[in-house]
Amino acid sequence: MLFLSLYLFFSFMEKITMLGTGAAMVTTCYNTCFTISSSDSDEHFLVDGGGGNGILVQLQKANIRIGQIHNAFISHNHTDHLLGMVWVVRYIAQEINKERYSGCFSLYGHLKSLNALQMICSLVLQPRQYKLIGERILMCPIEHDVHLDIDGRHFHFFNIWSKKELQHGFIVVLHDGQKLAFLGDEP
Repeated sequence: MLFLSLYLFFSFMEKITMLGTGAAMVTTCYNTCFTISSSDSDEHFLVDGGGGNGILVQLQKANIRIGQIHNAFISHNHTDHLLGMVWVVRYIAQEINKERYSGCFSLYGHLKSLNALQMICSLVLQPRQYKLIGERILMCPIEHDVHLDIDGRHFHFFNIWSKKELQHGFIVVLHDGQKLAFLGDEP
């Protein structure tokens, strides 16, 4: 699969790396997810996780190490956005237990999505991995009209008022003041 990195040429050169662009039932490419990063940092903000363990391959192909991801966002509960995050949590927990991951991993999303993710993790992760949730793997609930500073950027999270599923998007102020909007996956 060809990777597409969109370079936004601003004073700090922000970058979006598309890890997947497919629909929910894709068979030949990976589900929609991406990272936001800048050239002056090796930190990547992960947006959605796609639908499964393919997220780990996509990150590897994009040359993004799991240790470069300390913050992520889940837009909503659909399998093609949520299930890949189970694999990200598992991998990070494994790296924490092997003392190869520094700091905490913060997951942002509506409480409904975070609860779904935590429930799945409670059923499929090993106890020594699952116990890290709440310790170094943090579930950070957001609601409509919440403003947070993450990775040196200002995020404004909002409900997109989807008719299919409770779903959130965001507007992020990039390092040079430009704004990027993520509107979720509502047609």
